[in-house]
Amino acid sequence: MTVTNFLISPAEHAAPIKDLGRVSSLPERHGADVMWMDPTIKGLVGVQRKAIPDLVASVQDGRLAKEVAQLQTCKVAVVIVEGRPRWSSEGQLMMGYVKWSRTQHRSLLRSIQGRGIFVEHSDSIADTAALIREIASWVGKGDHTSLDRRPKPGPNNWGKVDDEAWACHLLQSVPDIGPVQAKAIWDHFDGAIPVALTTDAVELAKVPGLGPKRIAKILKAFNANDLTAVS
Repeated sequence: MTVTNFLISPAEHAAPIKDLGRVSSLPERHGADVMWMDPTIKGLVGVQRKAIPDLVASVQDGRLAKEVAQLQTCKVAVVIVEGRPRWSSEGQLMMGYVKWSRTQHRSLLRSIQGRGIFVEHSDSIADTAALIREIASWVGKGDHTSLDRRPKPGPNNWGKVDDEAWACHLLQSVPDIGPVQAKAIWDHFDGAIPVALTTDAVELAKVPGLGPKRIAKILKAFNANDLTAVS
């Protein structure tokens, strides 16, 4: 498990944040409260936290504009909005004395994101510290493929060639084939997938990352019968 060496701004006095790492002046030069070097992305990650009253005040005195510009020097930059705003029935902020509307608030967050900076929300300063650790873990993964993965139905015979739900799911990878068309194909071919591979186990074995178990599953999914080639 990789240990992240967090650098904390000298202006950050809250214990949950200070306890993340050691004090350094480097974060302030990049508009951040917390910063670290991530070897996976080969660059700096900067996080600026803003409690709601401070967020509004920093817009009024120009600090946020400066910090956002500085954060853009980081490879990954995040602004954490700490706490949940309370709005009056007229849509005005009920925290602090500065007039600030819900529309202004949302517009500001979109403007920050428009500069290529992530905007996250936390419930408290302790939650902010936990969120920073989560961000470090997420950045350190490098590749993020959760949105590229096809959804998987619940357990039954899922993954077996004679399972209707699994077969229909596979057929829907074809453009313009939805659940209705997939079910019709399944029924017409008496519970078989009318799709064949154009290769065999020997060629599949040449693909980096495909071992015997994965190859066997691929062949089985397409009703191939040369499983002995991968044993």
